[in-house]
Amino acid sequence: MEAIFRILDRVERLPEWLRPVAYGPVLIGTMMVAKGALRVGPIVAAVALWQSDDRWGAVSTACGVLAIVFGASAAGGLAYSLVGKTVKRRLPLGWLPAGWIAVLPYMAGLLFVIRIVHGTPLLDPWTSVDWITVGIMTLIFGSQFGYMWLGPDAAGF
Repeated sequence: MEAIFRILDRVERLPEWLRPVAYGPVLIGTMMVAKGALRVGPIVAAVALWQSDDRWGAVSTACGVLAIVFGASAAGGLAYSLVGKTVKRRLPLGWLPAGWIAVLPYMAGLLFVIRIVHGTPLLDPWTSVDWITVGIMTLIFGSQFGYMWLGPDAAGF
């Protein structure tokens, strides 16, 4: 737990516009630690590698998924820094669209993770189902994020 506080202290020393970009991956990493991914993850990885025919392919896929998740969360922080903060200040319920703006890149990144898991090409054009899924997930989770972290009673950013 002390390591997380040290990381948060470093994040607080960053320029103001860069803090949300760093908070995204830190939040994802903290949730992974809280869920026990650092303890259970190596065990699951060892079993998956043991049962896999293509071990390097499995490792590269897992690394790609982690890179997409951390990159998408950083992109969400950047989107909030560049657009979301202004929207939050200028609109009466600005925390709601600011939450959508912050969550949209993350949901788009998760679509790429789903494509990796299902074995479909990453760069295929998005279908209407992809657009609808990302839109609905952004509305649901962006509204929740906006209220919890950016809303009038939140202690967020």
